[in-house]
Amino acid sequence: MASSRPGRAAVWKLSPPSSSHPPESASLPGDGSRGGESIIGEDMRQPVDPMDIQDGGKYRSIVKVYARFKGQGRPVWMMGTGWLIRPDLLVTAGHLVYDWGRHYGAATEIKCYIGYNGRASINRPQVQTRYGTNVVTTAEWVETQDNRLKDVAFVQLDRPFTGNLRVLSYINTPRAGRDVLGVVGYPGDKALEDPETGEYQPGQGGAPILSKSNGRLIAIGTHCYGSGGADLNSGNSIGNSYGNDYNAFVSLFNNPSAFGEEGRVRVVETGAGPIGIGGREAFNHGRASMAPRASVSEEEGFFDVFKSVAKVGATAFPSASPFLGPIGGAIGSVVGGLLGSLAGASELSEDSFMNDSGAPQRAILAESSLQAILACEQNEELMEVLNKMQTIWGKAPQIDALVPVVIPVVAEYGAELAAQQPRGIRGFEGRESSFDFESGRRELRVNFEERSGDNDFVQGLMGPTLQLAGQEGMIDWLGPVLKTAVSSRKSIASREASVALSGLGRTINETSIASDSSNTNEAAKILLQRAVLADAALQALVTLPRETLAQLTPGNIETGERGFFDFMKGVSQKLGPAVEKATKDAARKYGPQIINAANRYSKSQPGFGGGPNPPVQIRGKRPSLFDMLNQ
Repeated sequence: MASSRPGRAAVWKLSPPSSSHPPESASLPGDGSRGGESIIGEDMRQPVDPMDIQDGGKYRSIVKVYARFKGQGRPVWMMGTGWLIRPDLLVTAGHLVYDWGRHYGAATEIKCYIGYNGRASINRPQVQTRYGTNVVTTAEWVETQDNRLKDVAFVQLDRPFTGNLRVLSYINTPRAGRDVLGVVGYPGDKALEDPETGEYQPGQGGAPILSKSNGRLIAIGTHCYGSGGADLNSGNSIGNSYGNDYNAFVSLFNNPSAFGEEGRVRVVETGAGPIGIGGREAFNHGRASMAPRASVSEEEGFFDVFKSVAKVGATAFPSASPFLGPIGGAIGSVVGGLLGSLAGASELSEDSFMNDSGAPQRAILAESSLQAILACEQNEELMEVLNKMQTIWGKAPQIDALVPVVIPVVAEYGAELAAQQPRGIRGFEGRESSFDFESGRRELRVNFEERSGDNDFVQGLMGPTLQLAGQEGMIDWLGPVLKTAVSSRKSIASREASVALSGLGRTINETSIASDSSNTNEAAKILLQRAVLADAALQALVTLPRETLAQLTPGNIETGERGFFDFMKGVSQKLGPAVEKATKDAARKYGPQIINAANRYSKSQPGFGGGPNPPVQIRGKRPSLFDMLNQ
């Protein structure tokens, strides 16, 4: 059984390189054992199709890595492979960043390239260059060279790579049942692409070990120790009892201060190990089920927040506030719409609230996205969505600072919506949610003039639609709302929003706008969290290809005719015009008051939400996410 004892990591800060060009020469790293890197048996490797490393190619996220060490009196460069798990973060071998083969110790500089095909390719359009800023590896690897199972590392880049990167997802290494496709990486470089220089050499340490699932490449391990003969040519695993907890290591990048001074290696704790929610390990017929990690920071972590907001609208939320009951999702939309209007207000002027910004409509679609995700059965595609949400959450505004901004809004519009109680604003009811649709689908009859209409998510959303029974004219309302929502850029889960909203909580706290109700304060915080997570859910879904979206299945809707988009649009219709009106009214009433208060006081520095905890690894396929979070 996996231990719940906190893990340890070695971290350090890198120096920026003096040049973006690859080094003139580089050697192969070693893990400290005898012999050079090798291959197993006959070398059956083949160069990949050059198109596969171009923008959008299936191996675009494979990275050529050069690491610089101080050496014995002169700098030494070593080379290997990495693979992107985020546009600004790659996985590689521990021995590429901390050398035991020649006892050079920690790397001081790291250069990274995608689209790379030899030094002669460096100036070609498909090649992008970045350099490393921070490194995380296992503490066990820097302590002794014998810990080959811990020979893995993560490198943060100075800025994200751009374009269609096809960033790789990873899962816990399965015990059996998957077809491993192999290792894709950069072996020894061909100097200037000269065919006379010989064959590709060994040197793929740090490359991903890939398998295929539903037509998609997924990493199940890292090729990390390929030296010392065929018996030692292998990789190490992800998660489970003996693998490396990638999620815990990645979470350390959310705390830049952890890395200290350049070149100084520090050992830190990663936090709790792989335990289930509530301290229970989760199993599903002998297989690990979805078990989000406990928080690795002192602040509320991603899944702590997720558990809390998932209870909004449930039959028994452990709170005295009525605002967290069935109408909680509706009030969350009002909160999200207000924040979106504030974040998008040009020059923080009152006039910014006179025009319809699209923030109210986006907030409704965001809430619909979150409810649909909560209803989904657990699978690898849902894991991908949650990984994206967790990354986006790390860019969001600091929640606590914004509570004073929304307290009066929650109090007023929560009471108003509770008094109305139309069917359109009922909250999420977990897997018991149901939609009484009329028979036959209808066209939304809206046109897109912008390129957003080409997006797979948008095409699915704007397709033929089922109307709720007894809601005459609802389709005529829904089409323009969805079009406005997907065209809106008023994201609240972003660094831009964090900057725009910075200082508002402090200034509002000093005015008569704020409320001192403790019950409302608690509800406001949770509904703020829900609004931000809902926006993160929408952002994550918009990035998904058609094939991934097709695998997202709400557990209470039969597969086939009805699916994910039907669920989303059912929620949007239930929220309906009443919530849209309340959201617009709240922005127009409170927006100018908040702006006036903010303009009278100096702003504080922007803060960011409790950084993302480890991306969740999902195994089970039957229970919905909502069910699991409410165990």
